[in-house]
Amino acid sequence: MCRKLSTVQLTERLDYSNLPGLNPNMKNGSLKVGTLNWEMLQFKPKFPRQVLLCRVGEFYEAWGINVCILVEYEVLNPFGGLQSDSIPRAGCPVVNLRQTLDDRTQSGYSVCLPSYQSMSTCC
Repeated sequence: MCRKLSTVQLTERLDYSNLPGLNPNMKNGSLKVGTLNWEMLQFKPKFPRQVLLCRVGEFYEAWGINVCILVEYEVLNPFGGLQSDSIPRAGCPVVNLRQTLDDRTQSGYSVCLPSYQSMSTCC
């Protein structure tokens, strides 16, 4: 159960028909083959209990339900604020990754860090 209002607002933008909670009807929600969202859709079932952070350039990003977990426990703020018409997204610069990981693992979560470039070889 979510305690923070911001997390409640983010969960309203999730689509529970897929494991990551990505809503294909929202901006940046495309699940077309070859998109990063599609790759995450393929990858998440292999790590259903882990928070996924994927390296995209100089950032590690999260989508969907993973964002709700990170925002609920005050690790990250969502991209685009809370009144957005796009899927929930959040991230941190590569240089902040260690602190983000420490915050998550100290709260009892496991984290998976696939890179977008290698995701197709991991799957």
